[in-house]
Amino acid sequence: MDEQIQPTLERSAIWWRNFSAVLLACGLLYFTLLGSRAIWSEELRWVQIPREMTIKQDYFSPTINGKSYYDKPLGSYWLVILASYFTNGVNETASRIPCAISGLIAVAFTMLIARRFYPAKVALASGIILGTCHSFVFFSRHASTDIETIAGVLACLWLFLKNHSKSRGNWVFLFWILMALTSLTKGLLGFVLPGLICMVYSTARQFSAMAQEQTTLGKLRSLLKANAWLFQSRTFFAFPLAILIYLTPFLVSIFLFQDSNGLGMVWRENIRRFYDPVNHKGPVYLYLGVIFILPFPWSLFLPAALYQSFTQKTSAIIGRSNHLFALCYFLSVFIFFSLASSRRSYYLLPILPSVAWLVAGFFYSNREDWNRTTRFLNNLGICALLICAMVMFVGGTLGTSILPAPWNLHPPPVHGWILSFVGTITFLTIVISQRMPIRFSNIFPSIIFAFGSMSYLFLIYFPWAEEFRTQRNFASKTRNLVQEMPAQLAYYRTREAVYYLGYEFPIQEYYTPETLLNSVSQGKTRWLILKQRDLSQISIPFTLLAQEELFPWEKEQSSSKLQLIEFGGK
Repeated sequence: MDEQIQPTLERSAIWWRNFSAVLLACGLLYFTLLGSRAIWSEELRWVQIPREMTIKQDYFSPTINGKSYYDKPLGSYWLVILASYFTNGVNETASRIPCAISGLIAVAFTMLIARRFYPAKVALASGIILGTCHSFVFFSRHASTDIETIAGVLACLWLFLKNHSKSRGNWVFLFWILMALTSLTKGLLGFVLPGLICMVYSTARQFSAMAQEQTTLGKLRSLLKANAWLFQSRTFFAFPLAILIYLTPFLVSIFLFQDSNGLGMVWRENIRRFYDPVNHKGPVYLYLGVIFILPFPWSLFLPAALYQSFTQKTSAIIGRSNHLFALCYFLSVFIFFSLASSRRSYYLLPILPSVAWLVAGFFYSNREDWNRTTRFLNNLGICALLICAMVMFVGGTLGTSILPAPWNLHPPPVHGWILSFVGTITFLTIVISQRMPIRFSNIFPSIIFAFGSMSYLFLIYFPWAEEFRTQRNFASKTRNLVQEMPAQLAYYRTREAVYYLGYEFPIQEYYTPETLLNSVSQGKTRWLILKQRDLSQISIPFTLLAQEELFPWEKEQSSSKLQLIEFGGK
């Protein structure tokens, strides 16, 4: 008996050791120099709102510059505040730590879920693939809620797959609670995505039995049986409990702080946005291209992986039955977001785990089972990877001089030799691996390219490029110039510098020339921050005191640069 158990224990130890190694590599990629970059674009929410919550000691009324900004549920802001206890206050690092941790959690659950359907090597490869997709790395190092949502969805799916064969059980309570907690980060997607994927998968598993039913009633009965995990008595208790957990922060905001914007946000951002959005109206075909951009560089092999998964009936290692959950996940998420009227490229981020499973399964599939189309698509992916390696080598060697004007004026990136080295190793590994009798050889050069390029981009290039980010310097100049009476500083149609100005009181905001003129005439406003494109709306005499630096390659962005003006000047 001991002789039978020992190999199993050894295999288990090897699995967990490799599992930990993947997480360690991803952790280095997500956490290294996490706070080195200035906040960018929508990151302002997740650093300024927690900062103002901390100053006011009011954790149920999100504001930016003192104005209500209930654009997302409160959970994501609370996570930043929790992280701030380890970072000496609310800052860039604190705002990004929840996403970096969520990225690791998502990679871990991706491997754990894959282990239920695939061999250990495929499960580990899926973690590497997800963890090095460029969009996944970016958002794991970016203050937002998207990676938090993915981590929560995967936790729900793992719990479902672990227990759904039992049909009935108290695990359903934890399932609904996890969905509620996930929804408290980005919104109702925390309920919608796990529920949709689980129902589609459960139905697909019983599709043959449903098809054999002759009557509509029989098909309905078969459908209910397939989803018995959901349609059980415990759900009728778990569902209202989850809704109560989700609504509690909104209700506290209403009854204690008279802030009813939260429930309006739920309607506007989660329900109305699906059928009648006010913005982000991308074309219906948007995600047909996005699906090959978000998982780069692994998307180079996605066409081959998808084709094989939908056409191959059997495989010596990976079969269609193994891929059923990944395919249900992929199709459910892709169709759901395509049907939604509001579309932005990063909305599709939750699809990445299924891409990782499909591509990892393809790498380890039996080449003898490939047909002519699969081989063609695989060779196309190899050629594309070769081109990427050569572009990386040329870019690292020649720098920005090969770029079109005006980007050829940008200083060459630091340590370009690293890019050339990664490109060279990738190229050589592709050439060598194609001559080796290893059916999964494509994964090795892909790992080198993905991890090497992501490490350079996020750990070397972006920190170096901070030299050309100008908002922090502009805010510092502004503070020095208005330090006599900062209460007379105002914003006009922007509030971008609010975090780096760092005032603990709200700054005046104006959005029309009339209200601004009235404030100046009453002596309330002496200095004004606005974008260059809005200078033409100012009819009052002013003096330009400071402006964000404009580099030669930024001419197209010049209109959005911030200016500081003082009224009463020449």
